[in-house]
Amino acid sequence: MNIYSLIGVISLVGSFIPPLANNIQISNYFDNTSIIEDFSSNVDVDQYKNVREVTFIDFYEYCYGDNDFSFYLYLALPNDFYFNYYSELNKISLSINDEDYKKYNLEVCSNYDNIFKFKVNLTKEDKDHIEYILSLKDKREYKVSGFELLGSGESNPTEYKIGGNFIYSGYAKGINDNDVSTLKREYVEIETLDLDVNQTYYRFNTSIDAPLYGYNEKTQIDSVYFSIPNYYLEKYGEVSNIQAEYYEYRTSPILVLRDDVYETFKNYIGIDIDDITNPGYAICYYSPNTTGQLAYYTYYERNQVLNNVKGNYPFYYSPHITWLFKGGNDGKNEISGDEIKDYLYSYDKSYFEGSNYKGLSNDLINGTVDENHKRGYNLVNISSEDNENLLLYSGNAWERFFTSWFNNVEIELPLIEKIENVNSVDDLYINEDDVDDFKDYVNNARNLDETTYLFRFSSSNYYSQEIYDKKYSDILFEGVDGYLASETIYLDFDIISLTFERNGMNTIIPAISNPIDVIAGIIPPDTSNIFESLGSLLKIIMGIAIVILLIVGLYFVFNLLGISFKDIINFLFVKPFKAINEKINKSKKKKKK
Repeated sequence: MNIYSLIGVISLVGSFIPPLANNIQISNYFDNTSIIEDFSSNVDVDQYKNVREVTFIDFYEYCYGDNDFSFYLYLALPNDFYFNYYSELNKISLSINDEDYKKYNLEVCSNYDNIFKFKVNLTKEDKDHIEYILSLKDKREYKVSGFELLGSGESNPTEYKIGGNFIYSGYAKGINDNDVSTLKREYVEIETLDLDVNQTYYRFNTSIDAPLYGYNEKTQIDSVYFSIPNYYLEKYGEVSNIQAEYYEYRTSPILVLRDDVYETFKNYIGIDIDDITNPGYAICYYSPNTTGQLAYYTYYERNQVLNNVKGNYPFYYSPHITWLFKGGNDGKNEISGDEIKDYLYSYDKSYFEGSNYKGLSNDLINGTVDENHKRGYNLVNISSEDNENLLLYSGNAWERFFTSWFNNVEIELPLIEKIENVNSVDDLYINEDDVDDFKDYVNNARNLDETTYLFRFSSSNYYSQEIYDKKYSDILFEGVDGYLASETIYLDFDIISLTFERNGMNTIIPAISNPIDVIAGIIPPDTSNIFESLGSLLKIIMGIAIVILLIVGLYFVFNLLGISFKDIINFLFVKPFKAINEKINKSKKKKKK
């Protein structure tokens, strides 16, 4: 079968095989042709039998013209390299005729020993758009920055560099009534940026939301940081835009319980307990969404039998537990982002709500996200001129309820910030657990003649609430069992390209960076809640009342002794201050002498 043969070969180790002749024909069944047929006599297949690293062989356009067209990718893989054939995370990053870089899924067509043939999956909308932008120029340019493969047992793919511009012109024989092929291809190497992307976050002590329950909510800045060789900054100017993608979700309630209570509940993770009756004890919390009612509970008895209840009770209920962590003796353990990530990918107890992105259970993912956020896939292109304007409430819950209009704090943060020195991190808003690593990263980058950038790509709302142990028949709380938390997570965050600007000239350079999951740790809520604030206020009121009663008592005592109220004031307030003032004046006169 005569097919559209390979025009050139470029590997990740830099070898280049000269292009073949242009006398080629077209087949409509190229997905099914064998790799040996595809290579024909133009490429020595044996050279790729024992590669030691993932090796790029070729990318090319097939059958552009009046027939359906597609793109194909050839790779040689080490014998001990295993990847998930069918993962949606296997992708290639393309810029077509200088449009923004976009990722497309890869589908395995066939393999010959360790050589794999992939087809780039294009939807009809993709093809229609590509055909339109290609029609605007005589040449067809495909800039390929890299490709991603999900290794077996991995939760995130690894990106491999290509860094080539494949430029086509003309048509193959048989296309547009061509009797002979006029198809030509050129290859030009393009610059790419290798980025080591790291995550961090910062939580303010208060929230943008309603002040009454704001002590449970904290505004969180979600960030990543990376470094760029100064060569690019000197050549192309400052970073003006960052294009990135990620999948955003919000966790369902994460429970962190005292060790003894955890032991009771661990056997019921992912089990539907809706039909169990006879309530004993409850774990519950007060929710601002229900004006103080119990919004989440699961019952258990002291003999470690789990119970639940239905009926006309002033609270909602959850028929199953999904997230559950040990909280130590007091239920206040902090849970790291790595622990949450491990739990997310290892959860296999049940799938009440089905599965989602990457096959992750919807049991662990809330159906909504924060206001003005988009659930699922996000593609962002953020400018260095963009800022995050935050209006925060200060003070405790009681103070914010009455005086929040006096305690508002406005903070303006640049979304892209260049970090050249780290004398203080107070104004960088870095999580305190990440400060040392961040400082080391900046210093190491400077030693390598690189500059670090902090990219605050999103802000979100962190929620946490104490969990109480409540006996069903008793309206009083018996104690604190731990806490509940919910946060926003960003899966497979990946920087696609950076734009540099100098004197009005923009240069887009694609980035090669492994996608990461940006997941913050969770912490117990503030204990200075509205009830404690109310208690503090009552103490102050009682203190003032005692002082008033004391003054009134002294008034009657002095009155019986024939002493006037004016004399009381002089005795309590005027004479002591006069005596102090006289001592100060005498001390000053002695110093002058």
